[in-house]
Amino acid sequence: LPYLNDKSSLLTLSYLGALRSIPNYNTMGLAKASLEASVRYLAEAVGRTEDGRSIRANGISAGPIKTLAASGIKDFGKLLSRVADASPLRRNVTIEDVGNVAAFLLSDLASGMTAEITYVDGGFSQTAGLSADQVYTLAGLQRLYKQLAASAYPISASSYFFDSNTLPRCTADAA
Repeated sequence: LPYLNDKSSLLTLSYLGALRSIPNYNTMGLAKASLEASVRYLAEAVGRTEDGRSIRANGISAGPIKTLAASGIKDFGKLLSRVADASPLRRNVTIEDVGNVAAFLLSDLASGMTAEITYVDGGFSQTAGLSADQVYTLAGLQRLYKQLAASAYPISASSYFFDSNTLPRCTADAA
């Protein structure tokens, strides 16, 4: 800490596994959650030092990127495909995407930002994480729900179990 100049900025990399359980990510999720908490505590500790320096601490939670470290994650290729299909940008992020955000966070342009985790994942972390096909399936389920609600067997938010022999036959294509 004594070697950091006034208005220095510290930056670390994290991943969505810090907040959500990701298959095969295992203990790395715990490590990333701890890292993100450390960013917040560090930002508080060094935001204004006793000698008057102001130091910022932030993190980037990047989407999955094919790296040497990622090669140790089982079924990583499937994860890349799922994220690309389900993110609003319909692609995976690149090292350049993450680098551009890092350059911004380390610059004076971000002088008012500290204790933040910035997501660079094509929007995946902020959406339902559904591909276009899954959205169409959900739309069909919503129509089915409306049919059931209007039927002789109304359902409510507290109805969790259904007997398939007593429910009326409905198709997802019906209005």
